[in-house]
Amino acid sequence: MTIPQEVRSESFQSILPGVADRKWRIVALLKDHLDGLTAWELHAILGGFIHGLRPRLTELTEDGIVKPAGKRRSKQTGSRETIWVLK
Repeated sequence: MTIPQEVRSESFQSILPGVADRKWRIVALLKDHLDGLTAWELHAILGGFIHGLRPRLTELTEDGIVKPAGKRRSKQTGSRETIWVLK
């Protein structure tokens, strides 16, 4: 089954405002947490799906707005997580 291009395009356009809003909510949180936050810490504050958060961090990194600043052990997963800070 294939989805027509028009339907895919409409679907993509419908999520763009939410993506932009999420990115700027991440920036606002990092302004309030100068020591940085991990993706899981951001997720705990923002809610939603973690899989929707990580791509926003990648985009903000590519835009030169945030950068990785080390690692710390995650309370949620037990693994070492990247700490994100504003550039």
